[in-house]
Amino acid sequence: MICFQCDNETDFEVKEVEIEQEYHGVTIKVLTPLTICKCCGWQCLDIGQTNELLKRVKNYSNCSTKGLYDADPNCRHFVVGASGGGTKCVKCNGWFCY
Repeated sequence: MICFQCDNETDFEVKEVEIEQEYHGVTIKVLTPLTICKCCGWQCLDIGQTNELLKRVKNYSNCSTKGLYDADPNCRHFVVGASGGGTKCVKCNGWFCY
């Protein structure tokens, strides 16, 4: 990988960051892996990270339409993947399994 901002070719790290993504007219915040240049801070998604972002956005959309179990109805959910599959809200602990 080459950083488009500073031409760095070697010093990158992957972090879980919050990204806002629009999906079917709704802006959704999801936590997803992102590659970050350690020299200048430029952020990018590789193809695997892009696929993971799309999966997490779709999971959130499924939760919004089907509903989260044990969720606070007034919570603006921040949904992440749950261990063992499914998704959960980190704010109110609502959950959804497939």
